[in-house]
Order: sequence, then structure tokens, then C-alpha cells
Amino acid sequence: MSGKDTEIPDPMTTDEPWERTIERDTVLLRRGLELHAAFCEAAEAQEAERERAEQEAADRGGKLPFVETEEEKAWDAYHDRALTGIAIDNRHVLEQLGLDPRKSVLFESFPELLTKACDPQVPVLYDPSIRRFALKETWGPAMRTISHCPWSGRKLPEDLADQWFDLIEELMGTDDWSTDEAREKLSGDYFNETWWIERGL
Repeated sequence: MSGKDTEIPDPMTTDEPWERTIERDTVLLRRGLELHAAFCEAAEAQEAERERAEQEAADRGGKLPFVETEEEKAWDAYHDRALTGIAIDNRHVLEQLGLDPRKSVLFESFPELLTKACDPQVPVLYDPSIRRFALKETWGPAMRTISHCPWSGRKLPEDLADQWFDLIEELMGTDDWSTDEAREKLSGDYFNETWWIERGL
């Protein structure tokens, strides 16, 4: 089998069977979970080593002062950056759903996915206003839009980013909604699921 046959195509540029898309999404999710598992394993090893050293010090009648190693500092910094990145990129579910997945109209169809998206420590992102799901790269600012739920394999509804910007431009005469002045002209319904539910999209 050639390398071309085994390559997983990008659904943003090609039409592909849903099985191939699920495979790609699952690989991305597995990468994130493997990183998390490595972090946990390293943390457990460091804790075990600290306990051993503390016990040896106690056996000698002394006490081991707490000193954070450079490796521990690096892991702590990585963990903090990863969680901060997830929180920043997934602020939409906090602002619009209050981290409660049941508030989404999509919860009945995708309960596992919405539950993960509302967990601040899981790199699954959801933007209710444009109905977009993505997997967050925990080691950088990148994210990857997904078209199928990695847990159920079901196809996700269409991403509405293009329709959202077209609607904003129609309402405001510009698609620049990022300023405070522009946002004041828009109802909060355009920043959650309401606008596309009302339009039957």
C-alpha cells in the first residue's frame, strides 16, 4: 500500500468518506490524550521520588526541605499554559452556556462532545455562535476544526462561520464586529445559538 493510500486528507479541501475524517479526528484527539498521560506519568514519578527522599530524610531524623526541580517547574509551566490556552479559546461555552452542556440545543445529539467542550481541562472547543467544534493543540495556539464527533462518529452540523459574517455585514454594513461600538449594535443572540436556531439552520 502506498503512502498516498494511507494519507488522511484534509476535509477542508477535499471530499472524503466520513470514516477517514473520523480517523483523522481520532488521531488528533489521541495525541492530546497521550500528552496528558505523559504529564500525569511524569508527575507521579516525581511525587514518588519526593516521597522516597522525604522518607530517607525522616529515617535519618531530619526533614527534607521542599525544593521544586527544574523539570517540575517546566511541567508546571506547560500545564498552566495548556489550561490557559484552552480557557481563552473556549471562553464561548463559559459566556454562552455557563459550562453547562445541557444548555446547548445540540446536547441531545452530541452529549459526550458537548460535555467535553464544557470541561475547562479538556482540549475540545465549541463556539455556539458559528456552531464550530475544534480540537485545541495543547502545545501551541493552533486548533483543528472537526466535522465528526470523535466519541459517537456522528457527522456534526454545518459550520456557520460564513453565514454569520454575511449576516453581520448585512445588519451593520461591515463584517468588523470586533470593536466595542460594533458589538453594542448587535443583540447577544448573535453571539450564541439563538440566531441560527430561529432561522432553522
